[in-house]
Amino acid sequence: VPDSQVALVGLGVENRALAGWLARHGNRFSVCDADPQCQDRIRSDPGAAAWVSAVDHWQLGEQYLQGLGAFDVLYRSPGVWARHPRLMDAQQSGSLISSQTQLFLDLCPALVVGITGTKGKGTTATMLATILTRAEMPHRLAGNIGIPPIGFLDELDSQEVIVLELSSFQLQDLTRSPQGAIVLPIDTDHLDVHADRYEYVEAKRSISRFQTASDWVVVAAESETAVNVTGSSKARRLLAGGSAPTKDEGT
Repeated sequence: VPDSQVALVGLGVENRALAGWLARHGNRFSVCDADPQCQDRIRSDPGAAAWVSAVDHWQLGEQYLQGLGAFDVLYRSPGVWARHPRLMDAQQSGSLISSQTQLFLDLCPALVVGITGTKGKGTTATMLATILTRAEMPHRLAGNIGIPPIGFLDELDSQEVIVLELSSFQLQDLTRSPQGAIVLPIDTDHLDVHADRYEYVEAKRSISRFQTASDWVVVAAESETAVNVTGSSKARRLLAGGSAPTKDEGT
């Protein structure tokens, strides 16, 4: 993002890792966060020493979402609602809304296997990582388990497999899907943040929406919602579970 006006909207775990990556690559940025004490908290954090000097401006407290349209790129934290009216206004003004997950998927040279669902995605991701360990395949486990993958992006090559647990908040505004996807049963969750069940389910759809014919997705066949969510994917689709695993016609 050279020569762009960049802001990190929300400074949770993911955007702190992103701040480090941006600073290492010579980028400056602003920080917008609801916590009025965010700057003091970050400056006292030894882990932030490598990037805090790259912050041009701190916009904190109740007004932290004002004037976002002045920035070229906004990196949204998963804790900030993707459909917040202030973000939508900024997008209408020409700002690009992105995220740590989006940037990682755009730049990652390795195979990424994304895992989502309402329950069990962390367990499934850990199990897959264990299988890869026993198969002696180089891999990383990251995502919603608390490890932002942008932190190790610069160390990767095409020989590794990235197992990425993905929540609805991380998926919601993606414009790229992982090459491999596993979709567990989808019910209803996080309606304290999402506007309704439709928005929650639509967020999950991004895990396979932008896949290509060379990609693949494994779907929990017993979950009608999971099957419907992956229905628009161009990838090879394997329906697993239920009476017996089956492939979609033509795959």
